[in-house]
Amino acid sequence: VYQVLWMRELELLLGSSAQGAAGTLAVFFAGLAIGSAIWSRRAPRSQRPLAEYGLLEIGIGLSGILYFSLMFLYAQVYSPVHEAFGDTPGLLLTVKMILACGVLLPPAILMGGTLPLMSQHIVTTRNTLGRTGALLYGINTLGAASGALAAGLFLPRWLGFNNTYLIAVVGSIAIGAIAWVLGRRSNLSLKPSSFDEIEAPTTVSSEKEWRDSDLLSKPQLIVAAFGSGALAIAMEVLWTRMFQQVLQNSVYTFSIILVTFLLALATGAFVARKIASAKVNPWLALSLLLSVAAVGTLASPFIFFSVTDGMRYLGAGQAWSDYWVSVLSAGFMVLFIPGVMVGSVFPYLLRVAEHSGEPGTVVGRLSALNTTGSIVGSLVTGFVLLSTAGLWVSILMVTMAYLLLSVWISLVSARRWVAIPILGVGLGLTVANPSALPGVRLNPDLETVLGSWEGPDGYVAVIERKGSRRIKINNFYALGSTGAVQHEQNQTLIPLMSHTSPSNLFYLGMGTGITAGAALRLPSEQVTVAELVPEVVTAAAAFFDEPALGLFSNPRTRILARDGRNELRGVNESFDAILADLFIPWRAGVGNLYSRDHYLTARSRLRPGGMYVQWIPLYQVTDSEMWTITRTIQDVNPQVHLCRGDCNEQKHILTNDLSLDEDTQAN
Repeated sequence: VYQVLWMRELELLLGSSAQGAAGTLAVFFAGLAIGSAIWSRRAPRSQRPLAEYGLLEIGIGLSGILYFSLMFLYAQVYSPVHEAFGDTPGLLLTVKMILACGVLLPPAILMGGTLPLMSQHIVTTRNTLGRTGALLYGINTLGAASGALAAGLFLPRWLGFNNTYLIAVVGSIAIGAIAWVLGRRSNLSLKPSSFDEIEAPTTVSSEKEWRDSDLLSKPQLIVAAFGSGALAIAMEVLWTRMFQQVLQNSVYTFSIILVTFLLALATGAFVARKIASAKVNPWLALSLLLSVAAVGTLASPFIFFSVTDGMRYLGAGQAWSDYWVSVLSAGFMVLFIPGVMVGSVFPYLLRVAEHSGEPGTVVGRLSALNTTGSIVGSLVTGFVLLSTAGLWVSILMVTMAYLLLSVWISLVSARRWVAIPILGVGLGLTVANPSALPGVRLNPDLETVLGSWEGPDGYVAVIERKGSRRIKINNFYALGSTGAVQHEQNQTLIPLMSHTSPSNLFYLGMGTGITAGAALRLPSEQVTVAELVPEVVTAAAAFFDEPALGLFSNPRTRILARDGRNELRGVNESFDAILADLFIPWRAGVGNLYSRDHYLTARSRLRPGGMYVQWIPLYQVTDSEMWTITRTIQDVNPQVHLCRGDCNEQKHILTNDLSLDEDTQAN
């Protein structure tokens, strides 16, 4: 619950970009890794680990309360920070991440210590660490799935953000208090020396590496723990991107995908527990599990293509309940089995390392390595692989990494099994190669791809259809076309007809650039356009400069590949008009652009007599949502004009025009 709420709220600080989301996730994982490392040393020395676990939970709740005061403080310093570092986006994001550390690191570090302490309390013999540790990990992941489901789909809508957050805080403190009371009443835990008196079982492998008390320092175990985290989170990023091709990018649909992935990981932990009970060389089992994970990752694109009928949009024209069923069923059919395969690797490492130390030490160190790998996997996949190799090749690369890790472990500890992963490498490179799969769904008789780009935020393509060009993101969402030039230009010209001197304009969103380019027909001195997805800027500049009236080459224009809402919030500049593009309200991150805070920010950036233009797609909102948006705008300023943008019976649009004259600006 905390993670989902933090990710959603920190968009206001870091922006609604993939970089902002990855930065939040990296800070959160870093806190978990630090906590796991600290309590891997503390847990074995704890006389009452359950009571200490309770104190950590109470600390999580108390540190969570600081969130409200820190976010208020960040709101005050945001503009000076943006003014100082705004010209260097990479440095600005780094400074924002440092600020995010103040919110995320304290509770995340405490969270990282909970699993080592609980393992130290429950596991009483080394022989049971693999089975019990995997069970704990599976239960913990089921809890994560439940929390993601509640916070992603239900609680904020029912109770609001603040009340949902307070429920999480109260829940942490209550769980901590119960655990502390139970821990104080329980007997002291086994002392560290008592584990030395327990003999290792003689029914499994006699290989020296497995019985080595210094196993936690073995390179193969370290690499396996780190690599399993990096590769698993890489596949989560890639699978999410894969489903972006067939799903509307809403909060709800991708919460469903996240919950499906977490349920698969939990099931993988229970599978690992079953395997841990078998009398088999654990290194052989680990090698086979890595090979199985490779098979699951490699098979997932082909399963995806089969289930979605070649990347056909899921749930088109269906009612809301039927749409949910379509998304859930597709998610389970594509992700569940491969996710179970991927999710069984890390829990089984507890079985491999169960004779190498205290339960808290083993769980803590392996968790720290695994979580550190998750940070690297998320950042490398999101910012490097997708931009340079693309989705399908990235999945193939992750598959090869699983297989190569399996080969290495087989060579070190189980030579006779090395043929299995080697055969998988050959198969992946020859027969089952997903790199040949298309990146965008086309009607070959009507459409042609003129150019395509992949980046952290999605797959961008310029399509030619019946003599017109259009930009599409993630195979579905169109950002305008040359077939509607007059209509798109009118989104600038209609509202600005009532402005006496629109010299300095700011555009939230760009798309093809045709709408913003219409401002060059007016006596404007400067036109600033902020577009969230950098690849959209590249595509528009390459194919739409002429219909956009030279927007990308005119000295009066300034094109920014940044989050427009955050840019507007941070600049120390005022405008005659701020024009918001035709945003679909239910798309992830777009809700912030219809919020009261955003409209207040926009008002503070308007010159006397200036206006804020909000286009609303009536074909994508209900009556209730329409009047909620209108009331929110009126709450900021009562002088509002409502104009119809066209006479299209199917997809009609309106503009709410919030205007400020000198009197209202003064008030």
